[in-house]
Amino acid sequence: ADLRADVCEALLVLVGARGEVHAAITAGVAPALLQLLAADDELRLRAAKALKYMARGTPHQVRQLVDIGAV
Repeated sequence: ADLRADVCEALLVLVGARGEVHAAITAGVAPALLQLLAADDELRLRAAKALKYMARGTPHQVRQLVDIGAV
């Protein structure tokens, strides 16, 4: 399997199941996820899902995503 897909899956668990939006934003993963939106369908779906979960954060966290063009 592609390492990028594995990382997306880990982010889905981190952000989706655990709600660790702050950790993901602080780690700077959103710009990389944006780049994956231009990848193949499988990666695009996983990256979009991770960004969707990140957009469920606090208003400040959502603003951070807006500022980088992720939302």
